[in-house]
Amino acid sequence: MSGTETISNDIVHVIGFKAVGVSGWRLEDLTINTVAATGQTVSGNGKSNYGVFVSGGSANWVVNRCIISSGTATNGSSGSNGTAGGNGGAGTTGGTGGCASGGDTGGAGGTGGTVGIAGTGPQATERLAEMVAMVGKEVMIIVELEMDLEDLMDQMVVEQVVAQEELLAAAAVQVAVGQMARQELMAQ
Repeated sequence: MSGTETISNDIVHVIGFKAVGVSGWRLEDLTINTVAATGQTVSGNGKSNYGVFVSGGSANWVVNRCIISSGTATNGSSGSNGTAGGNGGAGTTGGTGGCASGGDTGGAGGTGGTVGIAGTGPQATERLAEMVAMVGKEVMIIVELEMDLEDLMDQMVVEQVVAQEELLAAAAVQVAVGQMARQELMAQ
């Protein structure tokens, strides 16, 4: 058994059994099932679903050995989007470029601009919380680590170039020594 009750344009629900301001009653050995609610209220709210609804000062009541199963309620309509956020701030100036053996490398780029200010509206608070989580201190740490990683990679490239040049120089010395030893042998 179930029925739909409309309280106002904002409140509608499906109810299997209702007791408001009624005292001294008993439900025993019953099965109460309600159907699923459908649609939304006139104002766009979802509809509730109650197997047993007791309120309004009801007292001295008993529900004993009953099986109560309520159908599903419905979702309300989606809230409107918040207003657009403000523009972000300007990024900082990039670092000075430098030179390395075997090629030029540029300086580190500037950091990104600041995040715009969140808009207003029903969803703005949630969106603002998401934005704060996305651009919190952790992101700044990641940016710093990426910049440190780029500097480290530039340094490794320079060190590899220097190491290759040292190997080439050592090989050239060995070749020269070998040629001199060959010429001495041939001269004998």
